[in-house]
Amino acid sequence: MDESEVNHIQASFFTKDSRYFVQDTSFSLPVNVTPTELSSLICQLLESNEADISNKLSSTQFDFLINGELIRDSLDSHVTSRDLPTENVIAIEYVERSAPPSLTEELSHQDWVSCAHCSRRFILSGCYDNSVSVWSHSGKLVSMSKEHSGPVKDVKWVTPNVSTEEELLFLSASQDQNIHLWQLSTTGSTLSLCYEYKGHARSVEAIAVSPDATKFCSVSWDTFLKIWSAVPDDSLPDETLDNEDSSSKRAKTTTLNRTPVRTPIVTFQGHSGPVSSVEWVGEGELVTAGWDHCLRTWDVHSGENKTTLTGSKVFHDISWSSLNGLVASANSDKLVRIWDLREKGMYCMHGTSMIQSTLSSHQGWVVCVNWSPIDEHQLLSGSYDSTLKLWDIRSSKLPLYTISAHEGKVLCSDWSLPQMFVSGGDDNKLRTYSV
Repeated sequence: MDESEVNHIQASFFTKDSRYFVQDTSFSLPVNVTPTELSSLICQLLESNEADISNKLSSTQFDFLINGELIRDSLDSHVTSRDLPTENVIAIEYVERSAPPSLTEELSHQDWVSCAHCSRRFILSGCYDNSVSVWSHSGKLVSMSKEHSGPVKDVKWVTPNVSTEEELLFLSASQDQNIHLWQLSTTGSTLSLCYEYKGHARSVEAIAVSPDATKFCSVSWDTFLKIWSAVPDDSLPDETLDNEDSSSKRAKTTTLNRTPVRTPIVTFQGHSGPVSSVEWVGEGELVTAGWDHCLRTWDVHSGENKTTLTGSKVFHDISWSSLNGLVASANSDKLVRIWDLREKGMYCMHGTSMIQSTLSSHQGWVVCVNWSPIDEHQLLSGSYDSTLKLWDIRSSKLPLYTISAHEGKVLCSDWSLPQMFVSGGDDNKLRTYSV
């Protein structure tokens, strides 16, 4: 078809990024123009402004939004599917496109990699061979322990960004029903077990550290939530399983060279099935999800189950973002859901407005989700289909990028650092990616 026969749309461009301002002018665009062609147009406009960014523009690409939603296909398809009026000039926002993530390191384990957590200096991983490992960002194994008697299901730094030796603490949770608190030297060469936490009756599936790093919450296959102290301080009330007085217990522990044991501060009950994931929402609120198809919020001080949202499938993982206040969930129906929990005191059924959007692209169970620590729109998901997907939630139809992450199932992921994320799988690999 001759270009003269193609319908046109009047559009103008704007950006919130001062580096890429162009003159506010209306353009007559063919309706079949694609985002790639729009990106070329913006680059041409910037070059014509004689801005001192010509070298950078050679590799710069842009994404485009109308009314806050990304254009992923032709302009005509986007406008038509959303029934947008075309009588007036359409304002199109443009933003610099994120570069695709790149694989940087591959860390080999002896068994399935079930969990990981990154700090500013080290990477933690947990494995089905009962081991907890500490790695450098360059992929060097710096320390490893097999104190657990079952597969390790979660690991979390208590103080991920400090530099003093006495404060490098992390937690590990296991199918052996126990949680361990570890102290790591700044070099990573010395790993000491500080406490064992006992109280769950079945596998401990996930742990989350409070924002002030003084306590943590664990969730388990036994359906309970438990709150524990995370402070390795002998001045705190002694918490052990037996009824001996404190001095007797300490003496016995020293004599037998046993690791001190702690029991929970408080236990919450409400889930009717195994609990798979937990997140702190500020200092006083928790959100949990599990195999009872429920997403629940809790008041930490009262133990009240404040809100219950009922879905249609098992929740494998959740992630809360402090940047946008939303919760993402990984579900066994191959979907990622975005929930808005800011309406309080409600019992809501699946399908209500509290589900802001649904992300559909995976071909297997979605088992892990992580919000970007610096971008309120970006989200990472991992699936049994062997892939990781990087999403911009302003477009629910297609991910920004799909990564063939593992030779088998993806079992875990972590995006705690702005510049990198990691994933573990049943191919016995932990892979790190530059963002």
